[in-house]
Amino acid sequence: MSQVDREQQMRQAEEVLGERLDQIGFVKGLFFGQYLNDQLRPYPRQPREQVAAMVERLGEFCRQSIDPVAIDRDAEIPPQVVQGLGRLGVLGACLPSAAGGLELTQTEYCRLLEVLGGHCGSTALFVNAHHSIGPRAIVLFGNDRQQRAW
Repeated sequence: MSQVDREQQMRQAEEVLGERLDQIGFVKGLFFGQYLNDQLRPYPRQPREQVAAMVERLGEFCRQSIDPVAIDRDAEIPPQVVQGLGRLGVLGACLPSAAGGLELTQTEYCRLLEVLGGHCGSTALFVNAHHSIGPRAIVLFGNDRQQRAW
């Protein structure tokens, strides 16, 4: 790839990511031609107590509020389960705090999914799909009004 092509791709990436270019992860940084060593050392993570407490609360919620047999039988996740996951912060776990999220790392988010998936695979799939195609798109591409509303 020529230097001109590389510079053009960097400009396009900066247009898409805007000010978020400095918030990308290490591997995505490599894709955009940046070696972001500070993304590796020290390894970014939430305080262990915060994540451990969240894991404990989620486990308790699963045991008390999620009936995996009924969810699979009825092919429906009850609204009170979805609302409870929202109150716990699970539905915004990886989102920035400005969007109401917890700013968990992908590793920490996966720990939540382990707990949820160990109890009810259907609910874990719902949460992961929600993270992948729902609020992430609004955070990345939505205007201010959309971000406030959703």
